[in-house]
Amino acid sequence: MQINLKKDAFLGQLFPGLKDDDWQDDSRLAQYLRNAYSRGGYTPEVKIEDEIVQISLDEQKVTKVNKVYQDALKLAAKGSYDRAKALIKPLLDEGTQNAELFRVYGQCLAEEGDKEGAMNYLIDALKWDPNHTESLIVMGNLYAEGKGDLETAQVFFDKVMELEPDNYLALNNIGGVLSKSGQLEQGAVFFKRALEAEPNFPFALYGLALTSFKTADYAECFDYCCRAMSSAGNNDQFRTLIRPLRGLMIEAASYYAETVTAEELYHSLHQELENATGRLIEIEPSDNIPTAAKLEVAEYKKRDVHRVLYKPEYSAVAHLIMHELIHLELIIEARAIDENQLFLAQNKEVQFFRSRTGAAQKRLAKAGFDESRIDGFLDMLFHGINSQIYNAPIDLFIEQRLYERYPALRPIQFLSLLKLNQEAVEGANTESAKVYSPRFVRDANITLSFTQLFLFRDLFGLDMTGEIKEPRLYKKAEKLYADYLNMRADKEPGEEYDLVRWWGEDLELEGMYRLVGES
Repeated sequence: MQINLKKDAFLGQLFPGLKDDDWQDDSRLAQYLRNAYSRGGYTPEVKIEDEIVQISLDEQKVTKVNKVYQDALKLAAKGSYDRAKALIKPLLDEGTQNAELFRVYGQCLAEEGDKEGAMNYLIDALKWDPNHTESLIVMGNLYAEGKGDLETAQVFFDKVMELEPDNYLALNNIGGVLSKSGQLEQGAVFFKRALEAEPNFPFALYGLALTSFKTADYAECFDYCCRAMSSAGNNDQFRTLIRPLRGLMIEAASYYAETVTAEELYHSLHQELENATGRLIEIEPSDNIPTAAKLEVAEYKKRDVHRVLYKPEYSAVAHLIMHELIHLELIIEARAIDENQLFLAQNKEVQFFRSRTGAAQKRLAKAGFDESRIDGFLDMLFHGINSQIYNAPIDLFIEQRLYERYPALRPIQFLSLLKLNQEAVEGANTESAKVYSPRFVRDANITLSFTQLFLFRDLFGLDMTGEIKEPRLYKKAEKLYADYLNMRADKEPGEEYDLVRWWGEDLELEGMYRLVGES
């Protein structure tokens, strides 16, 4: 196939990237058009005679070379560099003028550790196409990381910026090279420029997170990690980023937690609620509570003081305490309009629960459990699932409020919820629970756990839902979580109890508890 074009205004319309120098110099114009008509590993022949441009394309060769090129890319992506090179080398020996083939061959050598050989082939790529951005970037990387020559590296990076000032991939790559070389401030400039070109690009956010960590700004590091994790989502192209991001989030949050005391974080909320209730609020450690923390409301216990109890072995106690304090705040708000509800589960409810567990009791007896152990197990299940159906919907509102109102708590909130969620995942995957627990209890437990994992993902970007392989319950949990989202924006005091009621019905737990007005 041959394409003939005149050097006229129409050619300018077809190729608006042509510059004045290209029009004046036929060799520059020919090179520009060779690059424009290149396909994968194939470069056409271009001649210019008497103001006529002749572009010759060998269609069979295009197909052949492109197949070689695509196959070589796949092999290189899998780390089969020798096989990729073996495919490309005959084309190079035949005298190809395609810069991309030289780039791929050079990059294979770089991955194998032959930096000098790689640079030779990349220089050949740039001789055929001085504006080949990928080759310029790899050359800059090799000078910066391989030779420690930042000055020469910057020459290549500057050329990239001249050609493509908004190329966020190039900007991020340059930022990474500079940061690894110890030029943290310069690297951060390029990461931020990458984000200007492509807001919330996960790799640039991760680069800034690493920079903040190295400068001991752990709160900023954690924030960048959350943004990067949220942006990466379930996108396959960012999958390799999830594990290091998760590790950095935990490390940054842990270091941050060492810089603040629990009392610093909860003091103002503690004082506000004591003033609002007109009662003291005692905050004490306890090893005798069934959950990580517990609120004891003065009026419910017929005491003069409210109490917040927490397990001291948990590291993120500030979050546990503030969680219970916000729960008290929700109760105060509901009381103010006479909408507070009491959650009751007495003998009648216990008997109803027991009536639904006949099959489970038989399985336990068959497995050798005596009557007292069966009673203890069923008691634990009854109180556990009732605690979960009451707390799970309310906890969503509490955690959202904590997240929005107390940014300084977020890294600690993350660590605390991560631990609680890990325990929930472990419980959901316990084989004995699958065998011995009544199905309606286990289904409700896992469904409610999913709702907490959804909020954790929405707040911090880290998606743990895949650690529980229960697609049917996942879908059920999505419907429950949608109820929460619909209510969240304009929730009135006391409406959280509607979720407790609705979710109980959806999970077939009605009859195991009662909600009654406090007044």
